[in-house]
Amino acid sequence: LYINAARVEVNRDNAGNQTMRASGKPVQFGQQLEKDGMVKGQANEVRYASASGIVTLTGNARVERGSDMARGHSIVYNTRTEVYTVSGSKAAGGKGGKRVTVVIQPTK
Repeated sequence: LYINAARVEVNRDNAGNQTMRASGKPVQFGQQLEKDGMVKGQANEVRYASASGIVTLTGNARVERGSDMARGHSIVYNTRTEVYTVSGSKAAGGKGGKRVTVVIQPTK
């Protein structure tokens, strides 16, 4: 897992678990997958918790895996299961929410 950002704060607890908060426009992250390929993403802020393996991307979030792409206000990505959840932001006035975009390519 790599994170490239203008600012990164890292904390470690007594058990050795790390939490990381990276900010910048954009923050970039990537993970080499155990199988083939790589996951890459970017957002205005990225948080990572080593204990859970969860990466949370917030603000103009985007994740790419091969030809697949997901984009929304926030994305929660589990580095262990390689599953991500995409959410839109709240619309002005609290009515409804903004849409997310997901493109999934068919397998060959």
